[in-house]
Amino acid sequence: MRDSDFLNAVDTMTAETYEALREAVETGKWPDGSRLSQEQREIAMQAVILYSRHQKADEDEPFTISPDGVFRDASVQKKAWLEKRAREKQSGS
Repeated sequence: MRDSDFLNAVDTMTAETYEALREAVETGKWPDGSRLSQEQREIAMQAVILYSRHQKADEDEPFTISPDGVFRDASVQKKAWLEKRAREKQSGS
């Protein structure tokens, strides 16, 4: 599969397909119970990451990749939340 075909498939993926792929990556099994091959797991993981980056770019969700390619971990999210709270306190005082 060409990269452009893969990206197009991810761009047109439904939320239901995303959830099924995400669960398959997490459990190592397809919804019917059969095991994913290593290649299937890698491809599904790539699709899940790309979909979450483009379609589910929620700034409050840790362990995701932002649209600018930055990995969001919990410490980054906590820092952003603390900075926002400090700004709110300053503007409210």
